[in-house]
Amino acid sequence: MTSVKEWVEEKIKNKYIQYFEYDEFSQIVEIDRGGFGKVSKANLANTGLVALKIIFSKNSNIGEYELIKANYELVKELELLREIDYRQNINRILGITKDSEYYILVLEYANEGNLRDYLKKKFTSLKWNDKIQMALDITNGLKFLHSKDIIHRDLHSHNILVNNGKLLIADFGSFKKLTEVTTSKNWMVEYIDPQRFRHVDYKINIKSDIYSLGVLLWEISSGRPPFSNCSQDTRNKLYHLIKDGHREESIKGTPLKYQRLYHECWDGEPKSRPDIEEVHEILCQLNTEKLGPEKNWYTDWLEKSIAEEFITYYEYSEFKNPQTIGKGSFGNVTRANWKNTDKYFALKSFNDDKTTLKEIINEIKLQKKVDFHENILRFYGITITKKAEYALVLEYADSGTLKTYLQHHFNELGWDDKYQFALQLASAVACIHECDIIHCDLHADNVFVHEKKLKLADFGLSRKIAASSNLKVFGVIPYIDPKRLSDQQNYKLNKKSDVYSVGVLMWQISSGYHPYPSYDNNYDVSLAISIINGRREEVIEGTPAEYSKLYTKCWKYEPDERPNMQDVVLILKALISPEQNDTKFDDIYKEENILLEKYKSSSKSSEGIEDINKSLSVGSVDFATLNNIESGSNSSMQYQVSVARSNFFEKKSSYKLY
Repeated sequence: MTSVKEWVEEKIKNKYIQYFEYDEFSQIVEIDRGGFGKVSKANLANTGLVALKIIFSKNSNIGEYELIKANYELVKELELLREIDYRQNINRILGITKDSEYYILVLEYANEGNLRDYLKKKFTSLKWNDKIQMALDITNGLKFLHSKDIIHRDLHSHNILVNNGKLLIADFGSFKKLTEVTTSKNWMVEYIDPQRFRHVDYKINIKSDIYSLGVLLWEISSGRPPFSNCSQDTRNKLYHLIKDGHREESIKGTPLKYQRLYHECWDGEPKSRPDIEEVHEILCQLNTEKLGPEKNWYTDWLEKSIAEEFITYYEYSEFKNPQTIGKGSFGNVTRANWKNTDKYFALKSFNDDKTTLKEIINEIKLQKKVDFHENILRFYGITITKKAEYALVLEYADSGTLKTYLQHHFNELGWDDKYQFALQLASAVACIHECDIIHCDLHADNVFVHEKKLKLADFGLSRKIAASSNLKVFGVIPYIDPKRLSDQQNYKLNKKSDVYSVGVLMWQISSGYHPYPSYDNNYDVSLAISIINGRREEVIEGTPAEYSKLYTKCWKYEPDERPNMQDVVLILKALISPEQNDTKFDDIYKEENILLEKYKSSSKSSEGIEDINKSLSVGSVDFATLNNIESGSNSSMQYQVSVARSNFFEKKSSYKLY
């Protein structure tokens, strides 16, 4: 075994380590002492304060074996310190010196002591941005070590130093290359990988450092050492409690993503813990988020709702066999089993920008109100993915969307099946209308099929009636209330707007086709204009007359000419079971016509399109383009728009009107 003296002298000679004469140091004061030595602070000429680490002192009463071990540990520490020198968040080695008897490490001095003492003094003044940066400092240092296949083995708050607010990983005597690791030594029990308690010969690994990091993240969030509030009796049993899965309680006010991160880090099973890159990525996300007051309100609402059990929280680790089944601008949809059951859930992840959070919270609130209806997709709760993204936990629809279902199964459907689909859809929409909710975005990709039952979904754009006045439209063109297309600036979406969309969906159920298939989903301004002018799809041959009469009433241009959803439900029930239902179609339509006449006598005629200048999402008409056309960029299209405005109420459209 190479002695300290031989190794150091060779490295000094080769200028691998800088050597300082001992008389260059002044004002030497001891600041810490341990089993194998002590640490002092000193003033180094032309440098300032440094730390001097003596592995063992002249007065140490240690045996020969311990002396040899200390000798070996110092050599290894010097080698590793040189390998990782000049890295942020690592306590730097500056060089070496020698007193009359021993070589001494010269290290970067941490002017605010160790993390444990720092938290005692400063915790009350720390904000969450500070805490997350502290967690990121430790993670940065550990990430570099792991990239070099080095594990620390002894991470705890005494071995994390603080210099000018920046955290540094220290105490490199315990560091080991992965190839050199055998078993562990006795450490601070609160930070030890529980696998060590279960298996005496357990080989410490990178995931052991992750466990310790998780405990440190909790300590940063709480300001106190782990289990420091426990009774002495509990502390005496801590070894067994930790082995059996006992952990510290989350601190109130801790960001939910941060909580879930350290919970994953201190998981009892090493394979369930994230790697250091994942931890780093999540903390970087948290660190860079600009949480303004409004966004804070949304995240606070989510976390409070989970804490008060208004929303059920599911641990992401409980979901097995995840499989991505859909993607969108909001995030991904994943199918997964829950625990070891055969039951599937759909996990709808979403970004946590302000706009998305607002829509998601709206969706949660409204779905909670109507969650009882069998034709509304069930909302079960929320989880946080490994990428630190929130995800809604929803009922899984085994047959996908209505659009895809009709594409693959339409030929298997008889009219009884189509009636049932239409009734289920109408029943779900009637239910939300009874709760004074309008959906605002009804189309075949927002209706799902599960076990041959329709499920209404995607309430992100839905609104309580009173809140719908300034709603932007994001739906696809064929399903949008034409009154909205003609006057997006002033026309307020309402229950009859949903009725229009239901009419189009009823036609789609009868035909199996997507509306206006010649456009191949590339809807443009011309389609919007033609719909405003009265264009509708042709009735499919073989469609029962009362069914076609119903959906064509639903898609009338004037909202007051459309039936309400309760009447649609009654008519569909009568179509399905005429002998058990005394509903008379003519009575319903007669009542609708009386209301229509009252409307016509009291209302002014429409002025047509006035100011269409908003853009819709993908699959929708670009109203910004229409605005440019109207400004004169295309004289032909400008003329078409002008004709649409002036002639809609003066001449019959060339398209079929219903």
